[in-house]
Amino acid sequence: MEFIQSVCPGCCINCGLYIVRSGEEIKVDYRKRSPVNEGKLCKFGVDLSRYYAKERPEPTVDGKEVDLETAIGEAAERLKMASSAETGFLCMGNSTNEEILAFKRLAESFGIENIDCTLSKHIISTPEDLKPTLSVGVPFKSIEEADRIILISINPSLQYPLLLRRVIRAEKKGAEVVMLNPAESESLELEGAVVISEITQKTDPMLIKMILEAGKDARSICFMKPHANLTGAMLLGFYGVDISEKVKLGEIRSLFLLDPVPGDMDDLLSDLDLLIVQAGMKTRVSEVADITIPSPRFFEREGTVVNIEGRVLPVGGTSRAGVESLLKIMGGEMDFEDVRRGVWEVLGVDGANEDLIAITQGRR
Repeated sequence: MEFIQSVCPGCCINCGLYIVRSGEEIKVDYRKRSPVNEGKLCKFGVDLSRYYAKERPEPTVDGKEVDLETAIGEAAERLKMASSAETGFLCMGNSTNEEILAFKRLAESFGIENIDCTLSKHIISTPEDLKPTLSVGVPFKSIEEADRIILISINPSLQYPLLLRRVIRAEKKGAEVVMLNPAESESLELEGAVVISEITQKTDPMLIKMILEAGKDARSICFMKPHANLTGAMLLGFYGVDISEKVKLGEIRSLFLLDPVPGDMDDLLSDLDLLIVQAGMKTRVSEVADITIPSPRFFEREGTVVNIEGRVLPVGGTSRAGVESLLKIMGGEMDFEDVRRGVWEVLGVDGANEDLIAITQGRR
């Protein structure tokens, strides 16, 4: 029996937990000393063994199973033949920092500038000095200590139960908690408040702009995110264009998807000339891909994520296969350690440490 100290891939909180593996059987156990969630888990975290039990993809080319090296080699050849101007790389925020940076370096090696973490349209429309506010949130302790908390277009009881626990603690200490629907409010009065909202692919950019402008006098602003490492993807600069929109317009003909989210883009992919998918689980997207490259399951990966508080957290695994596949497509000029050093350099940290809030917005 193996106990793996890991984090939940369900959302940007990245709750600490143990994966207990006995042969093929996977169970989840509580990690009470985790500073992120203090041993508590939401329903997704409790049921995580079902998530990891999903079928894993095999390496394929044009619907036929092949060995991994053949799939990697074919991906490299077809990317060389594709027009860089009509090729996009889309990271869905479910990968490690190391995989995301390797993915970015791979795009650069082919001269591909169309990169996206699903949030590019929000990021590129935000002034540079406010972009850190979009990526990193606030320490949960500061939420507990707030005098006033304003929740805008977010219901933590449905979306982020572990965040709700912190809000309830603040309320018990006397904090005023207000839920706002901007559509029903003439203006947003956010002065001195801890403001919590959510940013997703479907969020109206005007709402983000409204919160950022009205929140200049707020104590702090926190934009929650639905996927495990969207914070890391944003900090690593994996954005530039709205890939979804470019696919709709027919401007992207070849697409490389890293750890796609089931259902998020399924209907947009049928008219592509080339679809490459690298993922740790089989989905409808991976099954229709021209080339499929399997990754380890999330808890098996060696690497890190950045949670919404700004903690750089180790995922807990030992497999470098996901990163190495991307580097092989690039030609093998870098190795895992090169990528890891690159991550530390971009993030401005010395390594992973769950007890340290290493990355902040620079404003409180």
